[in-house]
Amino acid sequence: MFKLKRISYPIRDLFGSILSLGIPPDFLIIGAQKSGTSYIATQLRMNKMIVMANRMVRVKGGWGKIGEPHFFTDNYAKGIKWYLSRFHLTFDQRYMFRNGEKLLLGDKSPSYLRDSSAPKRLKEHFPGVKLIVVLRDPVDRAYSQYHMDLDYGLKEYVSFEDLIDEQINDWKMSKDNFDNYPDLIETNIGRGIYCYQIENWMKYFKPNQFLVLNAQEMIKNPQDIMNRIGTFLGIGELRIKQKVINSRAYPAMNVKTKRRLKEFYEPYNQRLYKFLGRDFGWNNSN
Repeated sequence: MFKLKRISYPIRDLFGSILSLGIPPDFLIIGAQKSGTSYIATQLRMNKMIVMANRMVRVKGGWGKIGEPHFFTDNYAKGIKWYLSRFHLTFDQRYMFRNGEKLLLGDKSPSYLRDSSAPKRLKEHFPGVKLIVVLRDPVDRAYSQYHMDLDYGLKEYVSFEDLIDEQINDWKMSKDNFDNYPDLIETNIGRGIYCYQIENWMKYFKPNQFLVLNAQEMIKNPQDIMNRIGTFLGIGELRIKQKVINSRAYPAMNVKTKRRLKEFYEPYNQRLYKFLGRDFGWNNSN
């Protein structure tokens, strides 16, 4: 079988566009960042019925493939044709499609959840799409992002405690004035204030279009979570092929810092629980 990944970037991208059928996505994994969305996307890519979107970016030594097109946030100006060409079908999948076999197209871009414009843009193009959301304890999510940013050199080094002090003070000064919503949500701690993000998305899409998952449940029983995703997507059981969810190893969070973050997030968590009619148990976790 001829494999696209063996071809240099320009030719591969050309073939990818040719092998993209221009059909709309069936589902999007919209976030949250650092909550296990990559694990889910990896499992879905292993299923021949599922095509996950990619984009090519320049990396040291050539080109690299990233499984996050971020079209409805960072790349919207490139146009809908560019987006639809990100779904690169294999020859086998193209054959399956032409013979009437079921294929599902998916996009995993965790920037969508926190972006105030993304749901409106998506609704204009694909109003019937299904949406998968994975939510992690916001305290753990913030600490995980901090270490990822350090590893990737995305932030100048500052202690986690100093970062939290600065960002919590910014939130208090804003008094939840969401004229400043984009800037506030884009911060580390802001990305864990899920209530406003979910409420914004549900202004544009019906509740039955969402599957909201608890990242902690995925760690405990990934097979159950994948089965729920399969049921939601209408393809039944999805057998996992990677049981261990990869995670970075880093020092335990300072106890006082963790307590402060829990107190900060509690009212926002409670608002989320009330809105969804579901308690994620984050305020009771250690």
